[in-house]
Amino acid sequence: MATFAQIKTRVERRVIDLPAAVLAEVGDLVNEALTELQTTHSFKVMEAETDTLITDTTTHNLALVPDAFKEFRGKPYLIPSVGRTIPLVYATSRRAVLRSFNDTDTGPPAALLDAEPDDDGVRFLEIWPLSDVNSDYTGADAGEYRIRAPYYRFLPELSADGASNWFTVNAAQWLITRATAEAFALDWNEERYAVWLQKANVELRKVVLRDKIERVSLNETLTTHWQGANDSELAESEFNPPFNVNDWF
Repeated sequence: MATFAQIKTRVERRVIDLPAAVLAEVGDLVNEALTELQTTHSFKVMEAETDTLITDTTTHNLALVPDAFKEFRGKPYLIPSVGRTIPLVYATSRRAVLRSFNDTDTGPPAALLDAEPDDDGVRFLEIWPLSDVNSDYTGADAGEYRIRAPYYRFLPELSADGASNWFTVNAAQWLITRATAEAFALDWNEERYAVWLQKANVELRKVVLRDKIERVSLNETLTTHWQGANDSELAESEFNPPFNVNDWF
């Protein structure tokens, strides 16, 4: 298991000329390599889900987009108080939902929209249509629907010298070679930068393959795609709710 400190030390050993300005950047270069890797490929370790979200009759806003959010994975789903979960769909745009719903339409949840950000980059997850308060929940928030949404998140940056995560264990060579390449670039050594960048590209393929093998090795059950050919995402041109939610209760 490699730690943040060990990876930084190995980068420093590989840079021929390590002036103070480059040395001060090494930790940041390692974290930039970590972010680049997660941007390039969505790894299993990045899988997450929202907390249980509860609808409200007065607003489409369901919750803020989670911190460190990268992208959605799979489908959001409705959680009845009794019975199996019910898949929803992601709306690809506001235009898609507005071609299917008026702003004041009510009914069971059908589509989740990642809404447009404001000037500060804050954005909400919206649920369409508005709740008709017909869920099978009683007590607090009776009649309101419960929803969860799977997504991929970025892991926190490394900070403490002893810090480690899946990537320091399984992608240490990528972090080292990619950060080393950028260190040479800061040192104005374009030739060595190109050499180490090529090494990093080789390591990238290895890390992605390792993640794919890990996913396959964990898959011991047959997944049935019950929607078959109809299992498609919400298109901008149309929206056809795949079911009547109330039929499931």
